[in-house]
Amino acid sequence: MMSLIHIHVVDAPTSFAPYDEIELVLSTKDGTFPPAATDGANLRFDVPVEIRPDKSGTLQGWGSAVNRQPDGRRFIYLGWIGTAGGERTMFRRLKVFLDTVSLFPGHESVYTIHVNGKDRRGGPACASATVLAPG
Repeated sequence: MMSLIHIHVVDAPTSFAPYDEIELVLSTKDGTFPPAATDGANLRFDVPVEIRPDKSGTLQGWGSAVNRQPDGRRFIYLGWIGTAGGERTMFRRLKVFLDTVSLFPGHESVYTIHVNGKDRRGGPACASATVLAPG
């Protein structure tokens, strides 16, 4: 069965030199997609995933938006796209790991992950997302 992961990005920056404008998108095997909802600097991505066991019996998320590290951890990529000199390019990526929530198989569920949109210097967060307490 398919489940849905809501990724709430809190306090996402809207500018970052040298880019004229920046945006955060969901990066999947099928392309990039804008947030499902925005409220100023807060964004929400709705990511469909299938929850089922892997070969070892560990529950994992599966789907076109789910990536796998060599150690087996699953994550979803969000990508920062910027425009500079008329060229659009993805310049940073943010990994949102699925092991930050408890997954339940066998029925449709909605999971929520809150992450910080900014790094320590106020720029676009990248590498592994800082997971925040809901609220």
